[in-house]
Parts: sequence; C-alpha cells; structure tokens
Amino acid sequence: MIDPGHGGSDVGAIGAGYGTYEKNVTLSTALILQQKLRAAGATVYMTRSTDTYIQLTSRPQLSNNYWVDAFVSIHYNSGASAGTGIETFYQRGSQYSELASLVQQGVVKYTGFRNRGYASNNLQVLRTNKRPCVLVELGFLSNKSEEKIVRTSAHQQKAAAGIAEGLNNYFR
Repeated sequence: MIDPGHGGSDVGAIGAGYGTYEKNVTLSTALILQQKLRAAGATVYMTRSTDTYIQLTSRPQLSNNYWVDAFVSIHYNSGASAGTGIETFYQRGSQYSELASLVQQGVVKYTGFRNRGYASNNLQVLRTNKRPCVLVELGFLSNKSEEKIVRTSAHQQKAAAGIAEGLNNYFR
C-alpha cells in the first residue's frame, strides 16, 4: 500500500522557493511508484490516488484492513533551510528496521541525495499500523535548491525506483 502524504485541504509543507505543495509531489511520486510496482507484478493499493483528504487515523486502518505486505508513506521534508537529504522512519520498537534500511539505501542510491539515515519514530501512520510499514522523506521542500530538484519528474522517477528496489530487496 502506498500512502501519498497529506492531500485535499492538508497541503503539507510548502516549498521555500517555488511554493511547491507537499501534497502534490507526494501524489505524483506515489503514482509513479504504483506504476513501477504494478509493472513488476505487485498488487498495489493506494490510500489516495487523487487530491483528496484522508484522515490520518484512516491510513493505517486501510493497511491493517487490507492486510498488506508493506505500507509506504511518502513525504517531503521541511525544517531548517539548510536541511538536505533522505530519511526513512519505521515503527518504534518494531521489527521493520530492515525494511526502512533497504528503502533508505535504494532511494539514496537512485537519487544521490544525502543519506540522513533511518530511525524509529512514533508517527501516527506507523504507530497504529500492524503491517510492515515505513515513512520516507524524499528531500527538503524548505531548502530552495533541493525543492527545485524534488519537484521534477526526474527526481520523482528516481525516488520511486529507489523505493521499488528497497521493497524488492526486502521481499527477496
């Protein structure tokens, strides 16, 4: 299951240089990932496939109800204007650090972005998710130069390829 973060009235982070809405780049990246995974033979569920708002508590419920093999929540980061790179989070205390590590490795390999590592985190979409789950931050919208890159289809293609490779390696 792919979870494009934010959506509808929840725009997420707003880019510092171009005003990019996080909800738009998460959705476009998720749709690319969906195509790549389907081409590889996977059954893919989406928490949203259009610009709609899905409650935060409903996202992990969908994962649990469909009993998915993996749940990937896609986000773009925001913070200090000097922030750069990719980071991946997994459910605190869970056994899914390997999934996070492999997704992180794949995305860093394909994008060439700084490796900020992977770590446990008590985020809502992870905390109540009973399935293998990660949340990946694919670059900083608060950094003008990184925002310019992450808003491109080329970057989103690379990020999606990296996530797909990470998932493939996890299920080997």
